Amino acid sequence: MSIIQFIEDLPEELVSDVKSLFNKADAAWTKLSPEVQAALKNGSGILAVINNDINGEYAPIVLVIEQKFGVTSEQVNSVLAGLAKAFNIAVQDTSSGTELLKAIQTYLSGLGTNWGAITSAAAVIGGEILNGGSPISIAVSVIQTIYETIVKPLLAK
Repeated sequence: MSIIQFIEDLPEELVSDVKSLFNKADAAWTKLSPEVQAALKNGSGILAVINNDINGEYAPIVLVIEQKFGVTSEQVNSVLAGLAKAFNIAVQDTSSGTELLKAIQTYLSGLGTNWGAITSAAAVIGGEILNGGSPISIAVSVIQTIYETIVKPLLAK
C-alpha cells in the first residue's frame, strides 16, 4: 500500500483533526518571537547532531554544533546539563561536557520506540535553555492541543 493510498483510506474526521492540529501549531509558531523560533530550531538541531553521531566523541560533536549554530561550547554544555537534569539522567560530574554528552548518548540509545517523543521534548528544552531559560508557553499549548484533539479522543474509544 502506498502512502497516498494509506492517507486516502483514513477516516475524514481523523484527517480533519490532523489538519486542524497542524494549523494550530503553525499559528502558534508564527506568534513566537524570532529569537524563540531560532532557539527552538537550534535546540532541535543540536539534538539532531547528537543523534546523528550517537557514539561520537565530545570535541568533534561540539565543534560541529558550534559551527552550525553559532553557539559556544559553554552554551552547548548548558544545553547538555539542562537535558540531563530534565530527563533525570545521572551524571557524576555535571561540569564535564564529555560526561554529560556520553550520559545523554547512552540515554537516547536506549529509548527504542519512545525516541521520537523524547527527542521532541528534549529539543524544546534545548531551545528554552538557548533562549535564556524563559518559558515557552506556546510550546505547552501545542502539546496540550495534540493531547486534546488526538490523544484524548483516542483514549475515550
